[in-house]
Amino acid sequence: MWLKLSCLCLLFVPVQTFAQEKDSTNHGDTLKMYLKIKKVAYRHRFTTLLYHSVFVDPTPVKPLPQDTKVRTDAKEANPYAPYEGKVIRSIEIQVLDPFGYSINDTAVKVGNPLQKVGNRFHRTSRTWIIRNLLLFEEKDTLDLLRIGESERLLRNTAYINDAWIYVYADSLSGDSVDIKVSVHDKWTIDAPLALTRFGGRLTFRDRNLAGLGQTFEQYLGYHIPTTDYELGGKFRVNNLQKTYISSEYFYTYSRELKGVGFTFDRPFYSPLTKWAGGLSMNQSWGNFNYYDSSLQGETHTPLNMLNFDTWVAKSYRPPIRKYKHRRISSVVMALRYAGTRYQQRPSFVLDSARQNVNSTLYLGSLGFSLAKFYKDRYIFRFGANEDIPEGLLFQVLFGLIKKETIHSQYYIGLELSRGKHYKKFGYISAFATYGTFYSSFSRNNSTLNTGFNYFSNLLVKRQWLFRQFIYFKFVHGFNKPITERITIRPEEMFGFNSGLISGTEKAILTFETVIYAPYNFFGFKFAPVMLAGFGMINSGNLPLGKSPVYQSYATGMLIRNENLLSTSFEITLGIYPRPAGGESTYARFNPVTSFTLKVRTFTMSKPNIVAYD
Repeated sequence: MWLKLSCLCLLFVPVQTFAQEKDSTNHGDTLKMYLKIKKVAYRHRFTTLLYHSVFVDPTPVKPLPQDTKVRTDAKEANPYAPYEGKVIRSIEIQVLDPFGYSINDTAVKVGNPLQKVGNRFHRTSRTWIIRNLLLFEEKDTLDLLRIGESERLLRNTAYINDAWIYVYADSLSGDSVDIKVSVHDKWTIDAPLALTRFGGRLTFRDRNLAGLGQTFEQYLGYHIPTTDYELGGKFRVNNLQKTYISSEYFYTYSRELKGVGFTFDRPFYSPLTKWAGGLSMNQSWGNFNYYDSSLQGETHTPLNMLNFDTWVAKSYRPPIRKYKHRRISSVVMALRYAGTRYQQRPSFVLDSARQNVNSTLYLGSLGFSLAKFYKDRYIFRFGANEDIPEGLLFQVLFGLIKKETIHSQYYIGLELSRGKHYKKFGYISAFATYGTFYSSFSRNNSTLNTGFNYFSNLLVKRQWLFRQFIYFKFVHGFNKPITERITIRPEEMFGFNSGLISGTEKAILTFETVIYAPYNFFGFKFAPVMLAGFGMINSGNLPLGKSPVYQSYATGMLIRNENLLSTSFEITLGIYPRPAGGESTYARFNPVTSFTLKVRTFTMSKPNIVAYD
């Protein structure tokens, strides 16, 4: 690993640092440089192996036409519209190995020996697994909505990097078409190791076990101060018998907590879905720690409980026949039954706050959903296709919660969210949710959670590509019990650590700028990122308006090089000038290790209490 990083660093030594406006000229110079490195490396067996552990043999590419421009409007007309309604004669499935291949050029040949070894040890996704994800079959009539949804569902899996569905026909006058489904596999095996001064954790994970689309994960943790260890794992089977029902089995084991469980779930994976639902159960065995005055020390008593959760939902098409969005719109009714049952627990003398009580939740929802997606590029993936949700969601939640020793409380909630791409403005998605528990015996316990996400159109300035992102979130709790508090989580502000600060109200505003540079330094493509976050929380007796403004700033680089075995990675550095708790300014290396688009979808899901987070 260190040798690999050393070789990468050598590429930035300013021996021949330059940048060309035209990518074709730059690529030619880069190709010569790589060939020189290869010539020197091939003098010795060790350096030859080292070269192939870092580089992929570059190949010349055709220069783009001089009038080629980056599209800033990603919503293009569907080229297969003339074929809609024709019969699907055949379906061909092509699965590409993860290393050295591209979904845009399936004729590329792998020349790097380590890439060949990696592909040899990779089990490609089985073609019948891909076929089971499609929403169409042979002898069906061509439906553009099902074609688009199938392509999106393929890209949405954990083991496929990109997917394209091509439609072919002998002529427009013919009555049948052929379809080719081309998918590019991901390398799905990894073993991350996390080390801290208090211990570490090693995880082994395969997200496409034996090419069957199943996930296997096992981790081992060790705590240095207490010399304790923990084990855990899960096994997930996706899309059972082409039903889009998935099941997961999991366990955890440590000195303090042991547990097992399973889930079965079928979401509204597409606007075309008519039924959804799920079932989950988990059993845990732990301890309730308390101070025993007679023993002059801390002791514990068993705390064992069973959690269960089940729900079912039915989707109906709007009754208006001439409504143009009828096929991607749904009126959805859903019911949920969940609860907690304790087999062993402390007495209420020890548990004076009565946190460990049997409870039952009955929750229903009635809502309207309009959900669609469009494809865009140059968001976080260097030009690869990304699916962006648009639509409208409105739902009403109603229910009842029963808790031991506490009077039953009724619940009502509202959710409204809207997302749309505007040609001259960009993409904006806003949401507002409000929920309240009420009864005649206590004050209403209510939550307001609202916010918006925005990202600009792709801005082009002399071949530089820019995108600006803005995220805002506001959460307020009314009449919350002392045990319910919120804080600023690290993932909300680029690694900011809020420490022990908590309250009942918070506001967070973050800015992200991504810049795709037109220059190609020795085959490296760069996308600088600049991040800024501001948060307020009404800790203590201070109202939100008088709370300190906590800040986080980060800068980094998304880096991609098609000539390397590992084509893309990111580096970030975060600075926190006003930490919580009066600490001095501090910095963190790589506080953000993954850049993804954070937008809400507009499909209905399991009825949920409005999140207080």
